[in-house]
Amino acid sequence: MPPARQAAQLVSPLIRPGLLADRWFDTVFRRVSERRSVRAARFEYIERGFGEDLIAEIDPARLKRRLIDVVSDGRDHVRLSHWFLDGAEWTSALVPLEPSEVHLEMDAIFQPEDRLHQTVAYQQLLAVAALGRPQIHNGVRLATPELIRDYFQHYRTLRQSIEHHGFLPRQHVSREIAGAFASTSVRSGRAELKEREVSVAIAADGELVRIVGGHHRTAIAQRLGLRRMPVQIRLVHTQWLAQQVRRTRLAPAKALRAGIRDLKHAVWLLAVLCQRFIDEGGASAAVIL
Repeated sequence: MPPARQAAQLVSPLIRPGLLADRWFDTVFRRVSERRSVRAARFEYIERGFGEDLIAEIDPARLKRRLIDVVSDGRDHVRLSHWFLDGAEWTSALVPLEPSEVHLEMDAIFQPEDRLHQTVAYQQLLAVAALGRPQIHNGVRLATPELIRDYFQHYRTLRQSIEHHGFLPRQHVSREIAGAFASTSVRSGRAELKEREVSVAIAADGELVRIVGGHHRTAIAQRLGLRRMPVQIRLVHTQWLAQQVRRTRLAPAKALRAGIRDLKHAVWLLAVLCQRFIDEGGASAAVIL
């Protein structure tokens, strides 16, 4: 682990939300927006300073692209997810979510269990395992047909859990629910405990893009057609935040919170409009009948 990140993890527990944290954020935002730095604000500091204010519910269908996490700045490789404010050009680092191996695998869990072995995703994992190059997921080498089947069963169980309980924020996942995914042949209890919210970034134009983690849950939510999915804002482009500052006439920290609240309100409004459409459609149908 790089020394700078080690330091961030050591210092971040000392940070408390409040006026001082907001003033620090306002200062580092100005540094990036004035191009004195390309990126700033280690995510560990932001998570401590903003906490639950970084959590929003979004429509999974909004996620069309993902931001490549590890990029080059011309001198070194940078993990964007280790930062929160970024002022660089993202165009070359944005790629479509689909098609992808993850979406192909998640499509497979919607097939009847007795047809799993016929799916392209299963056949691909089996083929690379036979060549001695098994894929590694959650630290487990999927080297045998049994492990590959267990891998798909794990996500089939996750799909069923989401269908039954809804897509819950991590803090609302009970021990009973989490227990169904812990300490299996393809996932350790430690991995389940370390699970985070699906992470998203806000691009310069306000587009929401997925970044690091939550690949499978996002694919399942999209496949199920869910209207709401909890996410954590992990990275924001300073151009978007600058627009929020101008729009709200608030300091950067407060403008950030307002912008994230708008994401929540957008999902609520969409749900209301959809329900109204359904209700009106039902009423119209009743009149016709």
